[in-house]
Amino acid sequence: MSDKVNGYQIRTDILHLASRIAESQNHSKIRFFEAKLNLARNISDLEGLEPPEISPDDLIKIAEKLNHFVQTK
Repeated sequence: MSDKVNGYQIRTDILHLASRIAESQNHSKIRFFEAKLNLARNISDLEGLEPPEISPDDLIKIAEKLNHFVQTK
């Protein structure tokens, strides 16, 4: 049996890795957001404060960086 991985599998693996990286980064941002909520003394302290989220564009940017690394290294 061959140990070679096809291009589709590499892309899938990169996308999964990008998803895990984005989730980890988002988890840190959520903890920071929660800390700000806990430190808020009044409603005006919460102005402009929005919970972090992961967008498809975030995943694509991370996946593109990983893919670029794989292709050039």
